[in-house]
Amino acid sequence: WSSTSAIEPGSGTTMMSYANNCINPTNYTLSGNNKLQYFNTKSLEFIRNAIASTSGTCATTTALTNTPPVANAGTNKAIILPIDSIILSGSGTDADGTVVGYSWSIVSGPAGAVIASQNLAVTVVNNLVKGLYQFELTVTDEAYTQTLKLVKE
Repeated sequence: WSSTSAIEPGSGTTMMSYANNCINPTNYTLSGNNKLQYFNTKSLEFIRNAIASTSGTCATTTALTNTPPVANAGTNKAIILPIDSIILSGSGTDADGTVVGYSWSIVSGPAGAVIASQNLAVTVVNNLVKGLYQFELTVTDEAYTQTLKLVKE
């Protein structure tokens, strides 16, 4: 620290971490027998500058990548009245993780249709009447990335 960066402590302090988080940090003050690291505004400025300049010696940067899941809502379907229900057969895959959820929704069509189990890959839609419907399958992976796919009935 230098006289240009010295500060006078205020009436309170904030403990932000425990001692020895890094091998050689220099912009904090060890206080008391427990060696807790106390930071102040100037310390945070030093931390911000070290991160921005990548001159820090403690942290490492790891790029996070996630491939979105692939949704398959199945093929377009047609029914002939008086049949008033249909099975939606969807699926999802995730090349770098796990599919954790499915969600079917009605995008368009006459009112009254009911999706029996919206959160299953394969479900039944009941109460269909004459008309064109669009259903959407949303597939979610463990990183909560979502992919949508439409099917028409």
